[in-house]
Amino acid sequence: MVVATSDVYLALSDMDAQVTNVLLNGEENGWLCDPDQDGGACGRSGSRYFYDIRREDAERAALQAARLAEDDPVRLRTVQSVLDGLHQYDQRVQTAMERGRHVSHAFGALPEDAVEEYRAATTLMTEDLLPKANNLTLGGAAIVDTTYREERSGVMAGRIRVLVFGAAVLLALAALQLYLAVRFRRMMSLFLVAAAVGTVALTAVSATVLANEGCT
Repeated sequence: MVVATSDVYLALSDMDAQVTNVLLNGEENGWLCDPDQDGGACGRSGSRYFYDIRREDAERAALQAARLAEDDPVRLRTVQSVLDGLHQYDQRVQTAMERGRHVSHAFGALPEDAVEEYRAATTLMTEDLLPKANNLTLGGAAIVDTTYREERSGVMAGRIRVLVFGAAVLLALAALQLYLAVRFRRMMSLFLVAAAVGTVALTAVSATVLANEGCT
């Protein structure tokens, strides 16, 4: 979820940057050119190709995020809102390009009606789409952090249980050895010594493994 929504944010940012560059430089014709409809008589600009690629990236990442959030209605609504807003953004950009190419303009000197559409498009991007994509990423990161903390807490609690259990077994073995020494005058039982050594080794290995798991 975090990776997918991060990809959405980056793709949207790249799209808006391409639109800004084209409108500032007066390259609307290359943007609007459609070689398929014009019989190959025009050449579509690299900015438009890059925009289309990043738009597909944004849609693909958003759909992936939606699949990952299938059990979260709030996230699903947010993803759907981003996709709907992306369509509106596309329409605003197209209108700005159409209005900009009707007037030959110097660098940064767009006609007023094109400026209005561009402002509406970039406002939609910066105040709606990007914040929503960022919120999805932050929400996913929060889930990752919470899950990590819960899992780590469980691992560390398991480590404490292992240590307590190991200590209890050693105390039981010591008590048994003391009983044998008093009752049967056996100062040392090789079986109990072996059991104690095995318990110490198993407890140490288990606690170390769990400690390492808790730190990763």
